Amino acid sequence: MDLGPYPSISAKVNWLKILFSNKCLVCGQKIESGFICQKCWDKLSFYNNQKGKCLYCQKPAVNNLTHYQCLTKRGLVGGVVAYNYNSVINRLIPKLKYRILNRGQEIFERLIDNWWPVRPKNIFSYWQKNKFFIQPVPITPNRYKWRGFNQTKILADIFQEKLGLKKVDWLIRTGLALPRIKMPLKERYRAIRGAYKLKEKVISKSNVLIIDDVLTTGSTLKEISQVLRRSGAKEVWYLVLAGQQRGVPYPFD
Repeated sequence: MDLGPYPSISAKVNWLKILFSNKCLVCGQKIESGFICQKCWDKLSFYNNQKGKCLYCQKPAVNNLTHYQCLTKRGLVGGVVAYNYNSVINRLIPKLKYRILNRGQEIFERLIDNWWPVRPKNIFSYWQKNKFFIQPVPITPNRYKWRGFNQTKILADIFQEKLGLKKVDWLIRTGLALPRIKMPLKERYRAIRGAYKLKEKVISKSNVLIIDDVLTTGSTLKEISQVLRRSGAKEVWYLVLAGQQRGVPYPFD
């Protein structure tokens, strides 16, 4: 999901200077190696999926499973989040999305490797046993041309290798991708409605795992689930790098 407006050319140059002068991508402190300093690294925290939430009613739900009364025939079944969305993630992800990065894959790999030992293994085994297809959230062609990459595809490549599942590219993102981070909830849903179309035919009764970087309202994931299940998908789940823990407001929007 998009977290802000496009940066200026000068902003991109400044961030490149910060990156290649071995400074922390979050606070700018000088470091000998890596991408963030130890102080910022220590601020990262894992999302507690056991104390998750239903994405539709926002009430408590183990492993973020959608409550029976909230689940529709085209809705998400559930999902997994790796990190809590905090000030470090808030500053780091936009730089991975907008400013750089030939180091983006290295940074994502480091974050995922750090989280991997605490992943909910039962959910991951379920995805593997049922041969889920991995579908990254697409971005608009214009945004892809501007960035030169799609960060969710980088994440999907990493998860594909770790899970041993097949990655697909069934969707395209249409229209203009306006920043939605400041929008009220209802406006976010309206802004994303109809934004995703099929590029390739969905395999009938397939199970799909959507990969994204940040989960806020879930409007993107819900819309993609509608498209996939309307087109023949059986179950749709999500796996995201960072999200809001239930009951904790976003202080960084």
